[in-house]
Parts: sequence; structure tokens; C-alpha cells
Amino acid sequence: MKAIVEDKDADCNTKLIKEINSGIYFFNGKELREALGHLKNDNVQGEYYLTDVIGIMRNKGLKVGAFKTGDTEDIMGVNNRYQLSVANKIMQSRIAKKLMLCGVTMIDPDSTYIEASVVVEKDVTIYPGCILEGNTVIQEDSVIGPYSRIKDGKIGMGVCVQNSIVLESSI
Repeated sequence: MKAIVEDKDADCNTKLIKEINSGIYFFNGKELREALGHLKNDNVQGEYYLTDVIGIMRNKGLKVGAFKTGDTEDIMGVNNRYQLSVANKIMQSRIAKKLMLCGVTMIDPDSTYIEASVVVEKDVTIYPGCILEGNTVIQEDSVIGPYSRIKDGKIGMGVCVQNSIVLESSI
């Protein structure tokens, strides 16, 4: 790795490079502080770029490297509401997969919203349109019927919740 170049400052050849900056860095604190003192704002936006310390450190002969990720979804940028919705969809898909591999039946995972903090035990069935939020716990052999919303609720073993809103309550 030679440098990190912001898109607005990149020439045509630089834009052909198929690597991106995830914004995740590991630095030696002393070396970083020294490099920060050499930052300049001679770029299209007139800003000081933290990414310029890579080139500064490299020019001083310090070791600079990059890491490859196996899944680009793990480092995707979120700069607008559309990208936020894409990231949320990825997270929802991962949550649904984890739950289903642990024995939870989700009739339509794409229409169900479950926060990462929610605990759902095995042999629970979740119907379409459900929203499960906060510190919700759903014990095994329960059924969460269509269009139910549960926030910070505890649903006991073998309970059937139908078209309900459960807020900070136990059933």
C-alpha cells in the first residue's frame, strides 16, 4: 500500500484500483502523533485527511500495510438513508439466518424486523409482519402471530401472541 486517496482527489488510473478504504486503522500512537504534525490541506476540498498519514509514514520508512476482508458487507459505507437501509437489510438477514439455524421458524423473514438484542428460543414460530425490539425474550414453543410488535417483553414457554402490541410486559 502506497497511499489512501479520496475519490474527489483521485485521477483516472487511481480510480481503476479495486481496493477501498474501510476507515478502520491500527496505528502506533507515537508514530501517528508525529505524522499528524506533517498533514497538509493541499487537496481539492482544502481539508486535512487522516488518510494522508499513511503516505507520510511510508515516506519515513515506517511499515504500512492493508488487510483484506472476506466480506465487503462488513465494511460497507453508510453515507445516506438508502445505504442505511441496505445495511439494515443485511443485518436483518444475518439475524434471521442465525435464528433459523438455531431452530426458530420464520414464515417470511423478509417482512419481519428483529433487533440483535432480542432472544428467541428454539421451536418458536414467527409470522410475517412482526417487530421484535429491545430486551425482548421469547421462550420456546411459542407462536408470534402476524403483525405483532413486542418491545422489552417476555413471552413465556408455549404462549401464542396474536396481532398484539406488547410493551414492557410479560405473557
